Amino acid sequence: MNTKAQVTEYIIIGVILVIIVAFLIYLSYSTNDDNVVENKIDTKSFQLFLDSCLETSSKVSLRELGQSGGYISVTNQNSIQNIAILTPQTLLSLEGRDSFTSQLEQSIENKIDECVSLGDSKLPITFTKGEPDIDISYDFNSVIIKLKFPINLQTDSGSESNIAEKTLNIPMRLRLFHLYVKDLINNHHGNPEFLIENNNTHLSSYLSQFHITTDNSTFSPYTLVSANSGDGFELLFLVE
Repeated sequence: MNTKAQVTEYIIIGVILVIIVAFLIYLSYSTNDDNVVENKIDTKSFQLFLDSCLETSSKVSLRELGQSGGYISVTNQNSIQNIAILTPQTLLSLEGRDSFTSQLEQSIENKIDECVSLGDSKLPITFTKGEPDIDISYDFNSVIIKLKFPINLQTDSGSESNIAEKTLNIPMRLRLFHLYVKDLINNHHGNPEFLIENNNTHLSSYLSQFHITTDNSTFSPYTLVSANSGDGFELLFLVE
């Protein structure tokens, strides 16, 4: 399923949830002023939809990053069928310019903007939007994705402008996993006795949930490596 189809599918699910929540909010505030009820429904509905967009955009972007060997938007001349050939020089850093993080931030921003734009024609809400801003950080156990999104909701009683702020914590040890992959690549290229499929568990950065599989035939003479973090992230890459 392509990315746009995935986003559209989640938008449909999000719209259904919005309708359900809007109805429940209406019932809970049915004795209040109609304009108050309208505003609460619009605000809660859009918050729910934005949560859905953020989660979907983040998961799709992480999957795209992994399937390409760590490259989404950074130009890569060393690849076969969009899978990067990794060396100590071509493995992108986790953070900084042209890194895993900078690409994820840009990709999620683009996908959220697309998701919200597609939802504009499907949601029973009128709104205008600014540019989404994504900031990604890490702890040892999580990827922390923070969104700031200027939004102007239009209701029967007027407009409501605010900056929607959302934080998504994805339980994924991406910082530790990137360190492990870096060790893997450095040893593969620097130690002639090191075999990825046999010696990957000997690295000091190895954790028990990390898992490696190799394929020596599909892209011969290159080896296709699937490195799995064990908590939802798979990095595909090629080595000589």
